[in-house]
Amino acid sequence: MIPALTAQQTGSWPLTGPVDSVQGSTSQTTALVESMARLINSHRITGVLCAAARLGLADLIGNTAMPVAELASATGCQPTALYRVLRALASLGVFEETGDGAFRNTDASLLLRRDAEPSLYGLACMTSRMHLYAWPELLHSLQTGKPAFNKVFGSGIFDYMADHPEASEAFDRAMAGYTEVVADAIVDAYDFSPFAQVIDIGGGAGALLKKVLTRYPNVRGAIYDLEHVVTRSLESIKDTVWEGRLSGIPGNFLESAPPGGDLYVIKIVLCDWQDDDVKRILSNVRNVMSKGQRLLIVDAILPAGNTPSFAKLSDINMMVITGGKERTEEDFRQLLAATGFDVVSVNPIHEWVGLIDAVPCD
Repeated sequence: MIPALTAQQTGSWPLTGPVDSVQGSTSQTTALVESMARLINSHRITGVLCAAARLGLADLIGNTAMPVAELASATGCQPTALYRVLRALASLGVFEETGDGAFRNTDASLLLRRDAEPSLYGLACMTSRMHLYAWPELLHSLQTGKPAFNKVFGSGIFDYMADHPEASEAFDRAMAGYTEVVADAIVDAYDFSPFAQVIDIGGGAGALLKKVLTRYPNVRGAIYDLEHVVTRSLESIKDTVWEGRLSGIPGNFLESAPPGGDLYVIKIVLCDWQDDDVKRILSNVRNVMSKGQRLLIVDAILPAGNTPSFAKLSDINMMVITGGKERTEEDFRQLLAATGFDVVSVNPIHEWVGLIDAVPCD
């Protein structure tokens, strides 16, 4: 299988240093112009990837090459148009053209399958259904300080998803996909064995708890989330190895938190909210905790200065979509101190997330 999404194809990132480092060099200037042009036009890559995911092309192709005509018939697409999209994706290493009007999967395209682990199918569908509509209104967020999503869709993202099940399912799948990418790093870096009951605040589909329960057979877990999320999550674990060990607690973390956890986990949740709401969430958790219990925050940690970071663009996504933000280590320390926690450790384990371990103040 051919490699996917090389630097030459997508543009190197970060780009070159100060302007004077390329002045006087035609080849370097040309390379910089080409890289910038690729970045500016990167919405084209997003568009074809999202279309491929929503059509389920990787699932249809499976383990053998499939003619475009058959793919078009199965997806209700015009054959020539679909060929053009697949040709473009193949040039990026996502699918591979076999030379006889057919395409097969590559390692990259397999990530778009619904049953892949990790799977980026949900991320692509969520991006296609919501983010691609909101991001063109970034200026609205810059000028008003409010989420562009609300302007485009007429409500906040969580209210919108409550009324649009397909968008909500895509969001849950996207969050599960993110978790699958980092879950092994989390369970490798953190010892869950001392805790009999782990409660995941805003736990969604339970992707992290499934990893924890698989690694630690004596641990039980509970998803704490909105009722429709918990209902869908519990439905998905029926007749699985987790049934009986993984439960659900419906509720709203902005209003309360459930008692009874030895460890409370808040994973990729706080980034969705502004500081006042984060303090409410943390205070609600603190109110049900006592000495000996712990809090584990799993979230992006912004590095200082010009250090390249996935989180710095994720931070803009939070501005546009939810009105939240990514935070520095110091930001987290201040929020935790203000809500009655002492920080035990901070451990950046992955480009996407770090672990912040905290205990209730004495």
